[in-house]
Amino acid sequence: MVLVPAGEFLMGSKEGQGFEGEFPQRKVTLDDYYIYKYLVTVAQYRRFCQETGRAMPPEPSWKWQDTHPIVNVTWDDARAYAGWAGAALPTEAQFEKAARGVDGRTYVWGNTFTKSTCHTSDGKTAPVGSYPTGISPYGALDMAGNVWEWCSDWYDPDYYASAPTNNPPGPATGTTRVLRGGSWGFNVAEFFRVAYRNRCLPGCRYGDYGFRCVFPAANGAAAINTSAQVPPTALREAVSPARGAEPVLHPVNNRLPADWPQLGGPAANGISPETGINTDWSAHKPPVLWTFAMHDSSGYSHASIVNRTVYLIDHAGNQDIVRALDLTTGVQRWESGYADTSAANMGFTRGCPVYDTGKLYTFSMSGNANCFDAATGKILWSRNLQKEFNGRKADWGYTASPLVDGNQAVYVPGGPGASVVALDKNTGDTLWKSGSDGAAHATPMTATIHNVKQYIVFNAFGAVGVKATDGTQLWRHQWTTQHNCNSLAPVVMGNRVFITSGYGVGCAMLEIDDNWKVKEIWKDKELIDRTAGPILYQGYIYATDETMRLVCLNPETGMMVWAQDGFGAPVNYGWKDGFSCGSGGLILVDGALLAVSEKTQSMVAVKATPEGYQELGRFKLLVNGAELFTAPSFSNGKLVVRDKKNYYCVDLSPTAASAPTEDAGGQ
Repeated sequence: MVLVPAGEFLMGSKEGQGFEGEFPQRKVTLDDYYIYKYLVTVAQYRRFCQETGRAMPPEPSWKWQDTHPIVNVTWDDARAYAGWAGAALPTEAQFEKAARGVDGRTYVWGNTFTKSTCHTSDGKTAPVGSYPTGISPYGALDMAGNVWEWCSDWYDPDYYASAPTNNPPGPATGTTRVLRGGSWGFNVAEFFRVAYRNRCLPGCRYGDYGFRCVFPAANGAAAINTSAQVPPTALREAVSPARGAEPVLHPVNNRLPADWPQLGGPAANGISPETGINTDWSAHKPPVLWTFAMHDSSGYSHASIVNRTVYLIDHAGNQDIVRALDLTTGVQRWESGYADTSAANMGFTRGCPVYDTGKLYTFSMSGNANCFDAATGKILWSRNLQKEFNGRKADWGYTASPLVDGNQAVYVPGGPGASVVALDKNTGDTLWKSGSDGAAHATPMTATIHNVKQYIVFNAFGAVGVKATDGTQLWRHQWTTQHNCNSLAPVVMGNRVFITSGYGVGCAMLEIDDNWKVKEIWKDKELIDRTAGPILYQGYIYATDETMRLVCLNPETGMMVWAQDGFGAPVNYGWKDGFSCGSGGLILVDGALLAVSEKTQSMVAVKATPEGYQELGRFKLLVNGAELFTAPSFSNGKLVVRDKKNYYCVDLSPTAASAPTEDAGGQ
């Protein structure tokens, strides 16, 4: 990964020196950012597929080779990888500046085309980084040749004439997406110019289409040694084993921060891309950096973490209060309240604040949708979706978090004709509304099935897929539960969708054909989950369920691989003693499941493997040992977890490990 410093550069071509869409040439200013030094490789993309259940693209004629760039990926494939890695696809402006520098050059290496500096017309890809003389002004390789690279922008030939000159985001809509850089399939010099704009439908797959990622430099240029040959593994950046270089890590904590901007982390799948954490907790107890007492001592809100800031939702009096805390110290940076006069119903707060491009989005138990300035807490817009759309809440109020995708903030108010609603994320204006099913508790999710991008909503009726562009319903499958308690986002595996619910209902695997017909491949009660997970990792699903177990499930067959007791605690509800609503929260970091054990009020690290339950360590941390459904959050080596009373921040950096722990009380 290499740093591209903030500042101005020349973008586009002068009249008469380029092709359509490259005019006018203008000065553009960008914030600083990091860009992958290498293209994403086959090995890296394979790991992404193993961890998320996504299918590998079709194999090219020259067969997969680990050090070559991944190819045959669609734009959605590339974007999904970037999200999993805690990164993004570059905008056209970011790509062009990284390739061109500030001197207005024609090619990455200068003003004269030289075939020896890039991989062209060879019939197949080359290992990443094979042309060191073609290095960009900032140190990136293969920015000309080898493969065309997907950018985040829609293509509009007239965009440059009216585009902003500060951090241009690309057109809001379009038909085709931009690709940059030229490839092995071409030998005409014009295609390798830094200003040349290729484009294709986002669903296209070709043997010379690949990508790299970018990451905002929110913490300053000093955070990374930019002369390193290989970027930190924390963001899965491309590494060429043929180069033999060693990774250079963050000088303070041996990793780059991977933000946790939404429920479930960077890719909303419960997995952090960070590596190198301390999991030997039985021998070396991680230090607790800070504890923050909550006013709402019965709520279930989750924390998001971005740019070393923890965002959480509290409640005091008749207000929900959004708070921003320093990740390292726990010191509050700001708080911002809004009226929510609902009576307590298993506490007040729900969901997770969602961070997107400097803004924070929340959805309250009574249906208040709010957008905040993430730097100051100022409310930018606010609407009560329950009142506006006559929404039907589940028995414990609204629990789902918003989904922010592109220009849309997606909510599930559950109203007639407005089961799902998409708002303009910047203004709060309604873009579209769809369906009439009542709300449940699951947060909507994005998926691409049969090359159609869609939002999957697990509502009071069951699982429903709607087109992301306008909310048109594509498919639906009935799955009803007591109290409308469909609580967990499904897991998508190609054209299959895994769902699970509690109250004895169980789980199922759905298959969606290309006519949008749905059938159940299998259905059973091996996993009965409504509180934590499910997490798909290397082909297996992990979750804690209402039978108080941590479970490993084979999604191909629906059969349990193993289960371990001790992750839930029975509660006396008055009407039914010893009943369990579920088990503690769960995420996955560096191949380890980090789970809350309600029974022992402990954090437990378990190796994520189908080869049986393998506990790595545990330590006692929490005060209240029941109904600890909230999943932890993780960023920059720090685990943020809550019980009913407090939030805790625990440092899992190996160098931060303290003395051997006391016995946490067994399983």
